[in-house]
Amino acid sequence: AASLAFRLDHVHPRRPHIEFRLPSGAPQIKVDGRNGKLVPADPVLHHVVIEPDLDRVSVVWRGAAPALRRYSLDELAVMPLEVIW
Repeated sequence: AASLAFRLDHVHPRRPHIEFRLPSGAPQIKVDGRNGKLVPADPVLHHVVIEPDLDRVSVVWRGAAPALRRYSLDELAVMPLEVIW
């Protein structure tokens, strides 16, 4: 997969523009499939946070997979998952 390139003008406190590329590829994400098995979830680029004042760019991914049912926050907090870069 090709990486995404950005050029941003007038957002950095000391530079007229900044340029960067997001890493190509996506993580492998597996989520709880019950009975001790992890099942693949489709990786989805959720959002990109650009913090020019801190010279930082953060990339957030999420896994998309059908849920067996609606889970409580307590269940989600301890649910097994795996992310491989």
